[in-house]
Amino acid sequence: TGAIYDILADTFMFERMRQSKTKDPARVLLEVSQRLSSLLMNALVKAPPVAATYVDVVNAMLRISKEQNDPRIYRTFIYDRFAMREIVAAEAPLGIATGKIDWQDPGFADRKEDKAELTPAQPDHPSLVGAQDRTGCCGTVQLGEYAQDQKRLDADLERLSEEGETIPEVELLAEEVVELKQAFK
Repeated sequence: TGAIYDILADTFMFERMRQSKTKDPARVLLEVSQRLSSLLMNALVKAPPVAATYVDVVNAMLRISKEQNDPRIYRTFIYDRFAMREIVAAEAPLGIATGKIDWQDPGFADRKEDKAELTPAQPDHPSLVGAQDRTGCCGTVQLGEYAQDQKRLDADLERLSEEGETIPEVELLAEEVVELKQAFK
């Protein structure tokens, strides 16, 4: 979560500088956060359902980011933040750690290749030993709302992002209300 938060902050700073003359910073933050949350959810879905690791998710994030033609600096933020946390092996001095990020250059990268096949920083770490099966876990990815098709998820995201639009409380808590009613009969 710390890496994702830092990636959000880095991307927001970059986009705020880039769009400062055309958009309100709150709008920029909303757009950046939506894009990052979508990237993360898509990466979780594309990561292996069995024995997935953080590195698998990071690699999926990098691949998806490249496929959707995000500025290369976005992948620098992803790579650097996970490398700083020793999730992936650092292949070059990290621009963020050394303070050498060119915040004005969308094509900035602090490593030679723009690849998405990173290796774990500590291949023998206990979290990488043994099989992890996410297909039956009780995590957020298993919620019904994430089992929907991409068009519906995109439509929901668009609806939520419209200014002033809120989800009615009745809709938000519908399942919980049904459960409570059944429990207290």
